[in-house]
Amino acid sequence: MSFACQRDSYRRELDSKVVKCHPSKLNDISCYEIVCEDTVLFPEGGGQPDDRGTINNIEVLRVLREGAVAVHYTAAPLAEGEGVHMSVDWRRRFDHMQQHSGQHLITAVADNMFGYKTTSWNLAIGEDQKCFIELNTNQLTDQQMQDIEQACNDYIRLCVPVEPRWLQADDPELEQVRSRGLPDDHVGLVRVVEMKGIDSNMCCGTHVKNLSDIQVVKLLYCEKKRGSTLLYYVAGNRVMKLMQKLYSNERALTKLLSAGADDHLECVERLHKVSKNAAKVSRNHLREIAELTASLHLNSQPLSDICCIHREDGDNEFMNTVANKLTEKDVLVFVTIGADKGAGQFLLAGNEAQVAALGPRIAALLEAKGGGRKGRFQGKATKIEGRNQVCELLRKECTKTQ
Repeated sequence: MSFACQRDSYRRELDSKVVKCHPSKLNDISCYEIVCEDTVLFPEGGGQPDDRGTINNIEVLRVLREGAVAVHYTAAPLAEGEGVHMSVDWRRRFDHMQQHSGQHLITAVADNMFGYKTTSWNLAIGEDQKCFIELNTNQLTDQQMQDIEQACNDYIRLCVPVEPRWLQADDPELEQVRSRGLPDDHVGLVRVVEMKGIDSNMCCGTHVKNLSDIQVVKLLYCEKKRGSTLLYYVAGNRVMKLMQKLYSNERALTKLLSAGADDHLECVERLHKVSKNAAKVSRNHLREIAELTASLHLNSQPLSDICCIHREDGDNEFMNTVANKLTEKDVLVFVTIGADKGAGQFLLAGNEAQVAALGPRIAALLEAKGGGRKGRFQGKATKIEGRNQVCELLRKECTKTQ
């Protein structure tokens, strides 16, 4: 199996001929499957997403490999035997080349330096996204990350060539190359991507011709995962985009905090502390308001056996505090929190039989989902403005039972 995009990953255009074309479906959308004699558009494989581009100016929606052929999914058909001109989305292709070659380099260095094997990897689509490599260790240290990053960038500066080779499937040399195995439907020669003196890896993907084209590799952070480690990284142009984003954020924070970049962390920690203290005071005040609200109802004359309360800045503790205090006096309580209109939360508390009977009806009026037991029914509403209708319902039902 060998496509033009694999023989020369820098090739951006190709003239070919349509071999097959027939109607198909892609994610339940009607389209056409097109197979050509050759392709400059890489089909998804080896952990690398597929290319985008055009065939005779018709947009290619997906490219998938089936055995030894690449299947192009398009919105319009092409005649079998028709000569076609293919063009690849070079920006997407080159980004994938940088990330994929970066992965090979990080994988080789992590193994050569520390014996950590790559068990999987993910090339995230989009220049603002982070890729990751899964290593078979949970012991990766910050110093080791620095050492791996330094070694990778040293190799990049050495301008090491990267070359694909094709070997027979029974070639004993394949036993010496890095591999996670061939796909079940693989046919023909086996492609090996070699970084001279660093790594030989069985791979079908598109790669740079020289490590210098990766430009730079930046290891970001790692996450532990069931005995392994996810090592996040970006390479090439993604490093530049990330740097621009971080610098833009730094400038915005400098203006917002009226402090230099070196003082940002201290400023944010101070603001966070102030915010936590303010939130604690606010919660205490809200609790006192809930108790006062309940007390005002209990002290009213004559005492109503129904209490409907809405508070825009309330929380679950507010609702429960009001309900606990009033249900002790056999009051049926209906509390809502949130904006006057739109989404919010509600709580109905009181006599167990009453609440069980009225809860679902209230949920319907509020267009809410909810449930409960033992004299409580609560949930999230999408139409909190229906609370006035709920209060009318409660008054009517309680009048019937008197």
